[in-house]
Amino acid sequence: MAVSPSCRTFAAKGLWQLNGQLRGQLPVQDRGLAYGDGLFETCLLLSQSATSSVSGTHLPCWSYHKARLLLGCERLGLPVLADSLEQDLQHFLKQLPSVSTNGASSLIKLIVTRGQGGRGYAPPASHAPVNVLWQFLPAPVAGNEYAGVHLTVSDVRLARQPLLAGLKHLNRLEYVLAAQQCSEGSIPLLLDTHDCLIESLAHNIFCVVGGVLRTPVLDQCGVKGVLREIVMQKIASNLGLEVSEQVLTQNDLAMATEVFIGNSVRGIWPVTEVTLLDGRHLQWPVGSISTELQHAWLRYLSLC
Repeated sequence: MAVSPSCRTFAAKGLWQLNGQLRGQLPVQDRGLAYGDGLFETCLLLSQSATSSVSGTHLPCWSYHKARLLLGCERLGLPVLADSLEQDLQHFLKQLPSVSTNGASSLIKLIVTRGQGGRGYAPPASHAPVNVLWQFLPAPVAGNEYAGVHLTVSDVRLARQPLLAGLKHLNRLEYVLAAQQCSEGSIPLLLDTHDCLIESLAHNIFCVVGGVLRTPVLDQCGVKGVLREIVMQKIASNLGLEVSEQVLTQNDLAMATEVFIGNSVRGIWPVTEVTLLDGRHLQWPVGSISTELQHAWLRYLSLC
């Protein structure tokens, strides 16, 4: 059944729920706005009827998103309980329109902030209720990225901060600066202040060196993406691939036989060219491992 025009318009405009209230208003005193004091997750929302006999929608990677968010809440001292988060999500999902029965995807974005607070960086002595904002958004339109993308090493460096490493916190100004310098047709590839390879603008990166699937260790900065975790914990072993977290540099890319990037919303994109800081161009064909992992990722989503 085709998606109705009214549903398309509804999806395009988006829908949000703040603290259980549809279209609730975020106060201007919110610490997420003032200081970036919070976290976010962007989750793929699939039509369940595309993969099962049960109608409705589901978030195939929600358990991974929730685990990362709760870890972030623990690090930042945000009083968020897993049970209340789950109840809030289910309440929001019940408010959504049916946007597809043919496998089209949408997004659910979750933002958690510390809530309202006075002036100054220190949080209020008494715990104010956190603000939990859910947004329903259309998924990005797919292009020809699955056939290969071009990365350019950015001169914007990611600062090291192990207390925030791995999380999706609201402080994203380094990524904003890198995006501003992005040339058309190329995706920024980010290093840290010690010249270590970290990630692309919105994807984790993998390279195949000596038959081993390698990805940067992210204990100082960067985001431990959901697709990255699933590839490392499940998909690679199912395919008989050895996977390793390592400190990687631009020189490791020069030794790779294939490279790809990925996130849980857009899937896996083979990398066919990288422009290094010194102007050198590295090139690869779309590799067999990248292609195999693309198919394995789609199978994983269909079985969740």
